[in-house]
Amino acid sequence: MKKLFLLFITLFTVFAVSAQGTDSLTVLANKGVVTAQFKLAMRYLEQDDFKQAVHWMERSAKNGHAEAQNNMGVYYENGMVDGQHNYDKAFQLYTASAEQGFVVAIYNLGLCYFNGRGTPADRSKGVSLLKKSADMDYPPAQYYTGVAYMNGFGVEKNMQAALAYLEKSAENNNVMATNQMGVLYEFGNGVPQDGQKAFSYYQKAANDYYLAAYNLAQCYFNGTGVLQDYALALQWFERAATAEYLPAVYNIGVFYDRGYGITQDFQKAREYYQLAADKGYDLAQFNIASIYEAGQGVEQDFDKARKYFEMASEQGFIRADYSIGNMYIEGRGVTKDYAKAIAHYTRAANGGHASAQFNLGLIYKTGIGVAPDLEKAKYWLKLAADQGDEEARQELNNL
Repeated sequence: MKKLFLLFITLFTVFAVSAQGTDSLTVLANKGVVTAQFKLAMRYLEQDDFKQAVHWMERSAKNGHAEAQNNMGVYYENGMVDGQHNYDKAFQLYTASAEQGFVVAIYNLGLCYFNGRGTPADRSKGVSLLKKSADMDYPPAQYYTGVAYMNGFGVEKNMQAALAYLEKSAENNNVMATNQMGVLYEFGNGVPQDGQKAFSYYQKAANDYYLAAYNLAQCYFNGTGVLQDYALALQWFERAATAEYLPAVYNIGVFYDRGYGITQDFQKAREYYQLAADKGYDLAQFNIASIYEAGQGVEQDFDKARKYFEMASEQGFIRADYSIGNMYIEGRGVTKDYAKAIAHYTRAANGGHASAQFNLGLIYKTGIGVAPDLEKAKYWLKLAADQGDEEARQELNNL
């Protein structure tokens, strides 16, 4: 699975500002004392005066303060200075800070090279910098270096090296690495499959990381490494949903839809499906479409059904294409249109949907909306039969 390398936007340290008052710091800062400029910037951050904080942070950075340079890089990269992302400026600042050996800047510079922000993309150089930061015991860099070795991003794939970095990052309480170790143990990727270890890693990170909360919920739901417990599964899905993680929102809908450990409530199920669907989650879009198509707890509405089926189809959800094909071939809520039905069936069939393959086989066998074509009929029926579709096997034998 492709991993997205994200910039670390949190300051490396919470600076221990001295007991000096703001006035005395201002005097020293105005005299060009670089550490006073940095301390004053941090003081203004504590006071939620970001404008003044940036003013003094930038002066400190221009005078060569490594942490200030890194922090200004973060501000410019994330559009926190003037509302515009300035990757070139961020790259320059990270470079200046990294040249002084500031570990977070080395990490951020590595991500710039890896993602091609402010500089042409160079994954090899990016991973080299990430590894340098990781070897300086910086946990986020250890995590991303592990991910690079695990997937062969910018380096030769090496699970032994990946595990070493991921384990070290997890030991340093990096929640992303802790969650990743859980994934590796759950599926036996590079380590012996061990549901209990997977559960333990997820549990350690779940309070602070939505993906770990979601994975912990799945463990409770499926009984992976722990006794099955629907109530705790729902609790952790709800925790993950607070981060607007759409699969978690969708699964809460499933709980209400199926009545897993709670009273079945179709209205609440639909509300959660709708929330996830309107934010782009394809499986929720498909479920909402199916609800409107069947009129399950709502007035039957083929227009809304087709709308959500099409939204899911645009994201490559092949079951939605199959459903749209059915609507067009049967004329449910639309004018019968065999060409559109065939187009959607073909998309679903090419994605491996056995029923779509079967329907195409029948269409080409009987010539519904197209000229009969026994070769195409055999082709699609065989694909469906190979997936265990008994009707397709019988039709194939009758050709």
